[in-house]
Amino acid sequence: MAWKKITLAVGATALSICALAVGLAMKGASHVAGAVVGAGLEVGVKQAMAPVENSNATFLNKAFLQMQEQTKPTLPQQMEGDLVFFDVSVDGTMVTYRYRHTDHPAAFYGPNLVADQRVTLKSSVCGQPQILKVFNMGASFRFVYSGNDGKHVGVVTLDARACSATS
Repeated sequence: MAWKKITLAVGATALSICALAVGLAMKGASHVAGAVVGAGLEVGVKQAMAPVENSNATFLNKAFLQMQEQTKPTLPQQMEGDLVFFDVSVDGTMVTYRYRHTDHPAAFYGPNLVADQRVTLKSSVCGQPQILKVFNMGASFRFVYSGNDGKHVGVVTLDARACSATS
């Protein structure tokens, strides 16, 4: 199904951006060259958590703001099909990714679109151990979709609770 391909591309973008954010914070704070995500994340996070930054929220916010700063100049990005990734924003520990379908207005997309995207994103994003660690620190990702008329199509939010819930 075309939606699954698009959603997988969206999920891959989110994973790449999260890896960039966590990697930037870890590299800057702990001076661990090449430690982006994966096995080194837990150690890197512990090293990066200086006494001044004693909360996960502060750490995540700083990392996500760095990621946002690096990502915004690269937008918009054409995804698969008619989907364009056009904005990323950070509010505390929540990262919001905004996507626009360019071929049709919001009314064209039925309720199954968001349900399909939720299942596919959950499968691709929640299946990544490094993302689960970030979610367990309090992070969440919002994927906001609109039609070519700028009207709302739907939202998928992923966090530790969403990843642990059964579909």
